[in-house]
Amino acid sequence: MFNRKRSYAGKAIRSAFAIGLVAATVAACTALSGAPRSGEKLPHPFLSTFFPEDGEIPGWRADEPVFVALDLAELTSRINGGAPYYIDRGVVDSAFCTYVSDGGSLLEVQVYRAGVEKQARDLYEDGMPSGYSPLDLPSGEGFIEKGTFGALSARIVVGQTFALLWVNGMDPAARMALVDFASRLAQAAAAGGKGK
Repeated sequence: MFNRKRSYAGKAIRSAFAIGLVAATVAACTALSGAPRSGEKLPHPFLSTFFPEDGEIPGWRADEPVFVALDLAELTSRINGGAPYYIDRGVVDSAFCTYVSDGGSLLEVQVYRAGVEKQARDLYEDGMPSGYSPLDLPSGEGFIEKGTFGALSARIVVGQTFALLWVNGMDPAARMALVDFASRLAQAAAAGGKGK
């Protein structure tokens, strides 16, 4: 005859085994994927590897740690009202750093990584001025334009990476710094970060 107690025990064992198997699979996938466990911090974000170290561009050093934004809230905390513009155009992460020269000039670097190359190109071309100087970069495209209030700015695009640079000066030294930083960023973007 049919033993009711035995069939319930068998179902309970099979259910416990299935739950244990699912839990073990999830734990193994999490460990293999490198996803953080509870309490662990995420690894240093990828875009931060694009930025020059202190002294890598002679006479310039970072005035702050690289700020990385991985979502709208973080991006808003850095650029406030401009954040939705970038998120709406496919930016998935971004990073920022201000550098200061030995002479006290400031140079701001903003790097944005879009979901696809076309989105990065659209950001690069949006509002492109008619009077600009093309940059000779190791990879990608770029240009320098005269900004307002005695500043120069540059834009570059390499694959999914779009960058804006700004320096408070229009003299040859300021222009050379902008070219050096743009070239360094283009090289890093093409190589997938300086560590690769």
